[in-house]
Amino acid sequence: MNQVDSVINYADSISLSVNNMSISSSKESEKKDSEAHYMTIEELADYIGMSVRNIRAYNSAGMLPPITLRGRLGLYGTEHTARLEVIRSLREQGFGLERIKQILQNESRMPAHADAWMAAQSHILNVIGQSNSNSETVQTEVIEQDWDQQLTPEVAQKLQQSGILRIHEDGSMEHLAPGLRPLGNRLASMGVTIDQGATIQNELVQDLRRLVRTYLRLAMQLTTQNHGEHAVLPGHLDDWLRDTPELLLEAIRALLPILLRQEADSMASMMQRGLESQGKPATSR
Repeated sequence: MNQVDSVINYADSISLSVNNMSISSSKESEKKDSEAHYMTIEELADYIGMSVRNIRAYNSAGMLPPITLRGRLGLYGTEHTARLEVIRSLREQGFGLERIKQILQNESRMPAHADAWMAAQSHILNVIGQSNSNSETVQTEVIEQDWDQQLTPEVAQKLQQSGILRIHEDGSMEHLAPGLRPLGNRLASMGVTIDQGATIQNELVQDLRRLVRTYLRLAMQLTTQNHGEHAVLPGHLDDWLRDTPELLLEAIRALLPILLRQEADSMASMMQRGLESQGKPATSR
């Protein structure tokens, strides 16, 4: 799947959330249309912080919705500000103009208000992207020394599946979360194999990805609920997003002891039932 389809599929995946909100009702849409604030291109440029020249270039390239004409004067509304926010955000993420145009030309496949959602998504990615993260590049031999085991091609592929570790052509390995290496050393000292460690890492990353996606979807919904079609996050939500790692860690710290206890009790109960079914006395914990 290419990046264009990924963006469009993402917009499709959130269309139900958009449609469930009041901004999708026809009566409110008509009300907004009647109260819409239109701007000249100069006013739009000043409002959004973009040059008139660039706006005209995007319009000439067919990247903006049709403008509203009043006599010979072209006027721009909220759909244009949302679209320009999308273009600017995608440019900041490294998309070229042709690729952006490709994305926008698939508008017929996008749900209502997809521009606002895409702009919000881009803004959230930009804020989250400011978080500090350091990677570490090591040779394969170092990983093998950490685990005192040989790193087979099968295990190397398994380690890459989580997206946390990359193997370069020269054989070196880039670890995006180097803080996991000491934890791996502790597991190895307990007799855990590198293959088992890769399984634990992949399952942990998979579960955390689900948590992070839920968290980011909440931020998207809060954006729309607070600002309708205007995909601009208020300052306190920006702060909330920047604090995401610490907030999620606090939640995990609070929940993990409880979950460990519950799962341990569940496993003990299962073992007890298994022993009882075999007619063996159960040992108390």
